[in-house]
Amino acid sequence: MGLTVRQGSDFQFMQEINLFKYLTFKRLANAAGIYLSYGISLILRRPVVFGMPISISIEPTSICNLKCPECPTGTGSLLRPQGMMDIQFFKKIIDGVRKRTFYLQLFFQGEPFINNKIYEMIDYAKAKRMYVSISTNGTLFNEKNIAKLFNAAPDKLIYSFDGTDEESYNKYRVGGNFREVKEGLEAIIAEKRKRKMNVPYIELQMIVMKHNEGRLEDFIKFGREIGVNKITLKSMQIYSRSDAENLLPENPEYSRYKKAEGEYVIKQKLQNRCFALWRTGVVTWDGYLAACCFDKDAQFSTESADIKDFDGLFKSKSLQDLRRQILRDRESIEICRNCCEGMKVNIKEIRL
Repeated sequence: MGLTVRQGSDFQFMQEINLFKYLTFKRLANAAGIYLSYGISLILRRPVVFGMPISISIEPTSICNLKCPECPTGTGSLLRPQGMMDIQFFKKIIDGVRKRTFYLQLFFQGEPFINNKIYEMIDYAKAKRMYVSISTNGTLFNEKNIAKLFNAAPDKLIYSFDGTDEESYNKYRVGGNFREVKEGLEAIIAEKRKRKMNVPYIELQMIVMKHNEGRLEDFIKFGREIGVNKITLKSMQIYSRSDAENLLPENPEYSRYKKAEGEYVIKQKLQNRCFALWRTGVVTWDGYLAACCFDKDAQFSTESADIKDFDGLFKSKSLQDLRRQILRDRESIEICRNCCEGMKVNIKEIRL
């Protein structure tokens, strides 16, 4: 099994992304400005930012109903308060960025579907012609919720399902129910076929760990048979040596880490660059702009997001200082030392 394998036609890939319908002149110009300013920043070794983020992650909630052992929310190690994003505040964020930002990831920490306004959030963003991707642990889908999902269908649904049977599933997805999550996915696919809809594009995802690395082919077979659009096998992220010993797969090909002087470190050497800080913005449920998806506690945010001046907040002194430090000495930043930005973290991808 290679590190990255893609199967399926270019047409299928474009069907997954389906971005052309969301592009406008302002959005294209903004994307060009971001790419240009990032290139200039690499040359000058100082941060230059032209424009707004191309994509944005918005956290509907920081609360989760599972206790996954490597998730800051599941373990209770997340330092910031837990709560739900207000729907009116969500709409203000979308209104503030929609002219230049077109890709919305409607998740960060927490399980998005715990927020009972999630379907209204999807619907509102779609009405503003934004591409909407949402990730879920699949525990909250019943007949009523599945109908709601298709009445306000996101473009992409990432279904995290880290096992092929109860034993492998329960080892990591603590608090989940294998049978219910499996039946929920089957019901979603059945409803999609019934309605003859192309969306959501369904990606079935599994984190490869020690206890399930021997079941990869079974998982791929399961995804094919159930009828998802894409299967993704991802490498594990760990936070401590004990976690590494318990969870990292034995096959080094499936791990993003190597052991050096008794410690587990990212295989690839960190370069003094990170496009994520130019490309995307991450807004927590209570309105703070985090540095990136690895800034779990929004520690680099010094103020609540001012939706009337999101552009100013994206170029705030705290974020510009962080960009400057990354361009000069990224390894000195703690959250960067366990970051996979720019690295291949998908062990295998199959587009069906």
